[in-house]
Amino acid sequence: MSMVTGFLGGFHSATSKMLSGPSVGGIQTAIHVDGVDAVIAAFKVLNDRVVAGNRVIAETVAEIASANIKGYAPRSGIPGHSGFLARSVRRTSHAYGLYGWICYVRPDAPYASRIEAGFYRTDSLGRGPYNESPEPFVKPASDETSLEAQAVAEGFLTITVGAF
Repeated sequence: MSMVTGFLGGFHSATSKMLSGPSVGGIQTAIHVDGVDAVIAAFKVLNDRVVAGNRVIAETVAEIASANIKGYAPRSGIPGHSGFLARSVRRTSHAYGLYGWICYVRPDAPYASRIEAGFYRTDSLGRGPYNESPEPFVKPASDETSLEAQAVAEGFLTITVGAF
């Protein structure tokens, strides 16, 4: 999964103007600016909102990606599959740079890459040769998630650009 970043809120003017907008993901998007000290303080508030907004967006997209990967993973009931692959999907997340938030979504099963890409050789224990066709599940889930991520980001972001 790749990072999804965004910008929440905005400034209109440094002379007592108010930008008001809806709360986005529980993050207020209105900022009041009046004088130089207020501009500095408002930038700090804006920075905090950008980081918080990016986290909300990235974690929401990671949740969608996790569900999509589980949905595409071969299921139990299919010969040779126990359902462990879908149950092995894990998410991790952390801050990235000054404003970003990054989430990783991946299957933890040791054989996940063999299922995704196929396996056509002898394994490290000397067994085989194998002739396992690919059963992609991460790639189609990633493609589907990309479309959904755009909708999530557009729904969460309120960008207001004005003269300073």
